[in-house]
Amino acid sequence: MKKVLLLCTAAVMLLASCGTMQKAATTTSTTATSSSTDGQAAGRALKALYTQYKADGKFDATNLSNIANTMLLIQNCKGLKTSFKDSNYWKAFAQGLILGSDNLVTQQVSNTVTSQLSNMMQNIDTEKLESAGQNASQAASAAASAASSLKSIFNLFSK
Repeated sequence: MKKVLLLCTAAVMLLASCGTMQKAATTTSTTATSSSTDGQAAGRALKALYTQYKADGKFDATNLSNIANTMLLIQNCKGLKTSFKDSNYWKAFAQGLILGSDNLVTQQVSNTVTSQLSNMMQNIDTEKLESAGQNASQAASAAASAASSLKSIFNLFSK
């Protein structure tokens, strides 16, 4: 457990130092661009998580790469939590997922994946993850919470 907490602390500090914790959208155009950019980053993180999941045969919550990619996924899906009724946001985010995942997320499953990511985000308190000074166990808890949702999403991929 200590190892997981140390790894989570390192991942949270890494993400905070990279400046990935701060995003804002102020106009419709900016929101569409932001949602597409967030979708692409989420797609890259999702692909990395899926690749590791396939290699390990399980979601390893002690793997620093998995923790960091889960945190990136959560950060970039944060807009789904607040924009779940904005169809333009969802469309742009789903297209970003396809691009960012190098078509691991296909057009056929993009809406399902986006919906499942949105559902996953409803159970994650992103405010607690905003500060690198927060307890690392919260990051581990978020990663563990996301793991079951991720497994459902991974089952949608045919690769």
